[in-house]
Amino acid sequence: MRSVLRIFDCDLLLMIFASVLLAPTTALAQDLNAETGPATEPVASETVTATPEPTQLLEATTVPQMSQDHEARKRAIERCLAIYYTIQVDADVLRPWSIMHGLIAFGDQTLVVAKGQRVNAVEYLCANGIGDDRRLLLAPGGRLRTNVGRGFQGHEGQLLAMLAQASVSSDFPVTVDHHPFSVADLIRYEMLTCKSNTELTFKLLGLSHYLDSDAVWKDNTGQQWDFSRLLKEELDSPIDETTSCGGTHRLMAVSRAIANRKQQGKPFDSGWIAAEDYLKKFRDFAFTFQNKNGSFSTKWFRSRENDPDINRRLYTTGHVLEWLVYSSSDTELQDQRISQAVDYVVNLMMTAPHYKLDVGPRGHAIHALRMYEGRMYGVSNHKQLMGSEFARHIEQQNKQMQQAAREIQIWNGQQQNYTGSMPAGSLPLRQQPMHAQRRGIFGLRR
Repeated sequence: MRSVLRIFDCDLLLMIFASVLLAPTTALAQDLNAETGPATEPVASETVTATPEPTQLLEATTVPQMSQDHEARKRAIERCLAIYYTIQVDADVLRPWSIMHGLIAFGDQTLVVAKGQRVNAVEYLCANGIGDDRRLLLAPGGRLRTNVGRGFQGHEGQLLAMLAQASVSSDFPVTVDHHPFSVADLIRYEMLTCKSNTELTFKLLGLSHYLDSDAVWKDNTGQQWDFSRLLKEELDSPIDETTSCGGTHRLMAVSRAIANRKQQGKPFDSGWIAAEDYLKKFRDFAFTFQNKNGSFSTKWFRSRENDPDINRRLYTTGHVLEWLVYSSSDTELQDQRISQAVDYVVNLMMTAPHYKLDVGPRGHAIHALRMYEGRMYGVSNHKQLMGSEFARHIEQQNKQMQQAAREIQIWNGQQQNYTGSMPAGSLPLRQQPMHAQRRGIFGLRR
């Protein structure tokens, strides 16, 4: 009983701190309930060089004199990021899929907890660190391979895409079973394993970052590939209820390819122009179905919906906002509809206990806020705030909640075989099966 009380005491403390943080930003408050097979051995044959990030997507939008709303929004984002930076994925509990989604949040500054120690997430993943009981990479016969499946990569090319979005260089070392590689070897592997009529989204996202947009290569069956072919394959694939994360990753990949093409000053033929029109269509859909409270539809780009589940809301709004922030021009980023979505995400994350937010939606939402902050205000103060007394106090509360949860797991006894789809947090914590509790405290166990 004492452990249970400790959980609710900590929950109350977080809610109190959140309300204190949001006190100066009442103008931004939102009504969260408003209506609304094995591959052929890779052969290194292509020179891999990293292309720089498109300057348009890195330079902050100029805001000569911030309004009160902008000042309040800036402070709210800073404080939200400072708090969530203290919440690291635990590699002893969660698998590589979750570690990658921790990485997407804060990029190459992300920390994970492994054997009780905080380590850099990029270094941990590239050293093939274990997540719960799984590793992302293989090296049979000294040849680099990736694992795809539940708990590993959710999609072909996902690790490379995550590293690209964290701006990890192509010469960054990768070690698998004592075999030395680099990210360049992972790039070559993804090039060689391109295959028609499959999901190429994450390959496009990653390869667009590292290769020249005029690059030409052959896969391991001898078929020739270039970015025009990759784009066509993706544009011919549907975005519907069956598409991963509503199709937002596909939109992000196409946006990244176009941005890199522009940054390199290369001409646009009909295929590239068609890709731009494709993005505009889905941008219009996103705003057409946006809810009155600023959130984006929980039915993605199909119709308006405002599902009451907070993880579903964060999942959809965080992903759509992430794509819009990345792909918008400086002028488009000033759109009030994007500002409203930013306010919605900040308020949801600051008022919902963090242990009820799954690591995937949480990671993409944080990435969206971090990109927005960087482009609008040109700075990221979450590290500075993280060192403040406030953030240290929040971190202590996180540790207490995690310890209390572990005690409840012991109190509950033997782990149950939980296969339901009810999100963690739908039941009182003490009534949830053990690994549902672990999911609630640390994020979705994948």
